[in-house]
Amino acid sequence: MIALEIQIANSTIPEDINVYLEDTVENTFTLLTNESFELTAQTTLSGAGRFFIHFTTGVLFP
Repeated sequence: MIALEIQIANSTIPEDINVYLEDTVENTFTLLTNESFELTAQTTLSGAGRFFIHFTTGVLFP
């Protein structure tokens, strides 16, 4: 089992920019400027294409 947490601790990104983490397997978007993303993987994670970071001044809706 693998525990993963992604958060923004220190940033020079302007305050009007929203940072989202997209999880394509779970079909979720997490607004990292407000909360952290946590995942406990039951299997080994490998490859590319599951997670994407989005920077926007707007709001993302899946």
